[in-house]
Amino acid sequence: MSEIKKAWNVIEGTRNGLQIVIFDSVIGSGNGRYCTPIACHTSENPFTLSFGSEEVVQSKGWTALYQLRFIQVPGTIAAPRLEDLVGMV
Repeated sequence: MSEIKKAWNVIEGTRNGLQIVIFDSVIGSGNGRYCTPIACHTSENPFTLSFGSEEVVQSKGWTALYQLRFIQVPGTIAAPRLEDLVGMV
């Protein structure tokens, strides 16, 4: 995952004792790209990828799933998919 340039709509909570953070962001160089990561404070990957555009990264005890879109619109992961991802934790 590239450098986070901006972040908004941050949601933080816990599920099954693990900290979760979900936020809209702009990442990368230049104008950047919109992305909505969901991150969980665990070194084990709880997420199952459903789309080829989804990626999982791990760093410093956190695992994050995010999806980059070619169309530059905020909110790149639909609410039902976010619910599914939170349910995996």
